[in-house]
Amino acid sequence: MSLPKKTSPLLSKLDNNIENILTKVQDILNLSTINEKSLELQTIETLQIESNIWTIIRLVDELLGLTRTLKENWILGYVPVYVSNGANVSNVANGNGNGIGNAIGSDSAVGNGNGSGSGSGSGSGNEVVQEEVDEEQDRKNVELQFKINRLIQDITGLVDSNE
Repeated sequence: MSLPKKTSPLLSKLDNNIENILTKVQDILNLSTINEKSLELQTIETLQIESNIWTIIRLVDELLGLTRTLKENWILGYVPVYVSNGANVSNVANGNGNGIGNAIGSDSAVGNGNGSGSGSGSGSGNEVVQEEVDEEQDRKNVELQFKINRLIQDITGLVDSNE
């Protein structure tokens, strides 16, 4: 199943931002080496480092917005959920986006527009698999948030030390 039209560009932008952040960090590391450079060259490189830091801060800010949007889409059921056995469990919200589908125990669920979801099925093990997927996703989200916070702290430390 392909991703919804809203999700694919968000994931692409997310990947691009992460790649740009890594590139800028690598540039900062390359510029931060001092090998008997002239004062003028060091000054230019310092300005390049500051520019890269501000770019990273802007990209991290965009990342936070993108991940929030992706999480909202996931909660509203616009992002398909794939379970570990390869089966696709899709959450489908109604057209106005107010419903939250409940896919546990069924192949699909449709929100009824008042914020609650409806679902049917026998609960044949999908509950356990879905809980494992949710726990794994939560763990990955926490790890990503930790890495982003660490990166922001490192950048802030670089900015403070350059001032």
